[in-house]
Amino acid sequence: MGARWTDLVDPTEAELLAAAPRLDPEAITLLTAPAGEGRDARPVLESQGSVLFGLLLFPVHLDDENRFGYLEVGLVATGDRLVTVRKTGLGGRLAETQPEPPETPTMRAGWLIHGLVDDVAESYLDLVDALYLEIDELEDHIDELPGSTTRQGQGGCTTLPA
Repeated sequence: MGARWTDLVDPTEAELLAAAPRLDPEAITLLTAPAGEGRDARPVLESQGSVLFGLLLFPVHLDDENRFGYLEVGLVATGDRLVTVRKTGLGGRLAETQPEPPETPTMRAGWLIHGLVDDVAESYLDLVDALYLEIDELEDHIDELPGSTTRQGQGGCTTLPA
């Protein structure tokens, strides 16, 4: 039998335990804590006996606010099961990740985790692309900006001349 994947969004403790019953209490706390700007989430992957626990951070460019932030995705995996926990983040957004479904009936959860980590890596490349666009826009208007704005680093897109 192939790996089973369950995706939860902002689960309660009961919902999480129904999908992933063999969790450490600290992992339960991390996975059910609401995401927020004041919370200092850090990525982690660790073994808890026969269970792999992780918290991944997807960087996102918040175009309308000219800021960058992170969206959280937790994971709990055994050999035949992957449970992801997506948290509602900045501006009500969720990480857009969909591990590939098992291609064969014997595919293990490790392949699903590989797809998830690949999505994280891709999101960092998207972030770099967005930063390059911001730099290009600033360079296009550098001669039009006052020197004080350029020196103070306040020349973001919102202050560029029309």
